[in-house]
Amino acid sequence: MTGNREYKSDVFSMLMEDPVNALELYNAMNGSAYTDPGMVSREHIKLPTPKFAVFYNGEEEQPEQYELKLSDAFERPLEDPELELKCTVYNINSGKNESLKSRCPFLREYMIFVDYVRGYLEEEKDSKDLERAINRAIDRCMEENVLKEFLTERRDEVVKVMTLDYTFERRLELTKRDATANGMANGLKQGLEQGLRQGFKQGRTAGEMQKLIQLTCKKYQKGLTVEETAEMLEEDAETIGKIYAAIKDAGTDDIEGIYEKYLK
Repeated sequence: MTGNREYKSDVFSMLMEDPVNALELYNAMNGSAYTDPGMVSREHIKLPTPKFAVFYNGEEEQPEQYELKLSDAFERPLEDPELELKCTVYNINSGKNESLKSRCPFLREYMIFVDYVRGYLEEEKDSKDLERAINRAIDRCMEENVLKEFLTERRDEVVKVMTLDYTFERRLELTKRDATANGMANGLKQGLEQGLRQGFKQGRTAGEMQKLIQLTCKKYQKGLTVEETAEMLEEDAETIGKIYAAIKDAGTDDIEGIYEKYLK
């Protein structure tokens, strides 16, 4: 993907755009030693075993590694579901899964970068200068040869992505606090229900939300109604309605502008 694409993914996704990085991580998880990122042949070959994984680097305490199952979300639990998907969650924060990170240099360097950003954000919390904290982390990484080539080539994009992600997380945290306060006032049951609904609607990364906006813009340009777009994208009509309203103000070409108006 090029630097002028219509939406920005998060930094980890940006790193995974490089097939070499993706293969390096696959080998680290599976103890394999594949060398061809394409692994394409005209002859019939055996494919590498698929592996579904989530890499967690949030600030809440989580186990080093655990398993998620699609069937856990089913309305009626089944002992032997006909459709199942298992996903391994790897906690890649400091002190967790260090062996995996040692086998995958870009993953280890990515978390060094994330930790530097967090550290400088703590130092900058009084001035609330988010971009300054991110740029300080980038400068330090480049001095220490951490993700140096990647950060040199895509510095501006990384700053924008990190700024959007942290802005979204801060607003989400404030929203959660407000929901908790309202819940206490209106009763524990009502507060829990409201918090769950709010968490579902807002519990996305900035990159995921911008991708949804991009898809919604395409439907909007085709003249589809809010309800038609919501059904096609399997989203609730309230979310799509807010995006439509933001599109009317910002236009279909300004994905970041739409995203900012959506958050307000």
